[in-house]
Amino acid sequence: MIRRVTFALLLATCPALAGDGDAATPPAPPPAQPAPPAEPLQPTRGVRYKVTLKGGRSVSGIVTCAGVFERRDGVSWVASEKDAPGAGIRVHYMRGQEGFVFIPCKSIRTVEATTELSEDEGREISEQRAAMGRRAEDERGQIKRDRAARAEAAAAAAKGAAKGTAEPSPEASDKGGAPSADSVEESAVDRIARFVALLQKYPPGEWTPESPKEIEHRRVVMDLLPSEKEKAFVLTFPEWLEAYTMWKSGQETEKAPAPEAAKK
Repeated sequence: MIRRVTFALLLATCPALAGDGDAATPPAPPPAQPAPPAEPLQPTRGVRYKVTLKGGRSVSGIVTCAGVFERRDGVSWVASEKDAPGAGIRVHYMRGQEGFVFIPCKSIRTVEATTELSEDEGREISEQRAAMGRRAEDERGQIKRDRAARAEAAAAAAKGAAKGTAEPSPEASDKGGAPSADSVEESAVDRIARFVALLQKYPPGEWTPESPKEIEHRRVVMDLLPSEKEKAFVLTFPEWLEAYTMWKSGQETEKAPAPEAAKK
C-alpha cells in the first residue's frame, strides 16, 4: 500500500512520467555564437625594383626585405650583405603573379629602386594573396575528398568482388559481369608499373621536386626556354611527384635499422 501511494505521488509530481501532454518542453539550446570578425588584412610593404642582369635583360617586381639582399638560412630567408655567400634578391609579384624569383648577386649587373608601394597597392596585394590562399585551400580540400571517395569506392569494389556481390561497373556491365578481385589487383600493379616507368624516364637526383621551379627560374630570369623533355616533365609532374614520394618512402624504410631481436 505504501509503495502504491509513493508511486502515485511520484506520478503526480512529475508530469513527464504521468504522461501530461502539457508538460513544459526542455529549454531550447542557446543560439550559436556569431563567428568572430576576421582580422583586417595588413597591407603588403615593399619597394618596386628594376633588376638588370649581366646578360642585359631586366626584370621588375617588388622587394619586401628592408635590406634588399637576402640569403637562405635553412628553410628561412634572412637579410644579408650583398657580398655574402649565397646572397641575392627575392623579386616578388613579377608580372602580377604570386610568388617570387630569387636572383643571385653574381647574376646581377644593377639594382634600381623605382617607387614604394602605396597603402592602397599594398592592401590590394594582400587581398589577392588572401583570395589565392582560400582558393588553394578549397582545391586541397576537394583533392582530399576526391581521393577519399576513390579509395572508398576501390575498397568497396574489392570487398564486393571478394564476396562475389560487387555491383558491376559500366565497363564490366558491357562485358556481362562484375570486376573480379584479380582485376582490382591488376589495376594496382599497373599503377606501380606506371610509377616505375616514370622514375626510369625522370630518375630522382637528375629530377627533383624542385625541378619545375628551377625550370621556371631559368625561363624567367635567364631567358632560357625549357627543352621538350622539361616541358613533358612539368606536364607529368603531379604523377611523378606521387611516384617519387612512394620511392622515397621505400628508401627511408630500407635505411631504417632493423628492430633488435627480443632477448631470451
